[in-house]
Amino acid sequence: MSEIETSYDQAMLLRPSDFKIFNDVANVISSSIIQADPSPALEYGRNLRREGQLKGLALAKLLSMLKGNWDKFKYTGIEEAIEDIVYVEMGIKPQTTRKYVALWDELFENPDIPDPVKEKLYGKSIRSLLLLTATAKDGDEVDWFEIAGAENDAEIREIIRRARGSQTSSETSILLMMDRDGTLYAKKGTSQDKTVFGKLDLTKMLDPIAEKAISRLIRQGGIIWQ
Repeated sequence: MSEIETSYDQAMLLRPSDFKIFNDVANVISSSIIQADPSPALEYGRNLRREGQLKGLALAKLLSMLKGNWDKFKYTGIEEAIEDIVYVEMGIKPQTTRKYVALWDELFENPDIPDPVKEKLYGKSIRSLLLLTATAKDGDEVDWFEIAGAENDAEIREIIRRARGSQTSSETSILLMMDRDGTLYAKKGTSQDKTVFGKLDLTKMLDPIAEKAISRLIRQGGIIWQ
């Protein structure tokens, strides 16, 4: 189970062929013993770690792209939310799916993060990437190139702490809100300045499908209904 997953995610059902990797481990250890050199085993271990890291991020990208294209599957009769289908088919709880999607969207699809930095982020631990997901989402002003050069979670945490200074997350986070007439606006932290960015036609909530869609949008978007 990766660091992004939780104890509520379902256990995976493995196929007999999946167990071949354990034979590979035994073989590479035998090879190292015969050669009197641990290098082959250590290299194999590095490759396991590298593949695990990339596969976790590939899953994040997969879930993000699925979510972004979910409406295209409606013609097949699918009415459930992507999070519900992913849980049934992949055993990943909805909150975990949302973490994967947020990680990919806030970091690797973020136009404010330079591409050279994104290349370095691929090698960061999931724990670090989760920290940075919250930082990017809150709009904290951090030195992304300094983060790219950080070697571990502790260094990244310190960079974020310095960037935030005395500011609390409540002062820097972006809040999404909706008035009773459906007007959508955003404001930063405790600021009273509001930026209107759209409006929902709440009269459509009389329609069961529209009501479900609007409720899901409000819930998953973290929109506060005034």
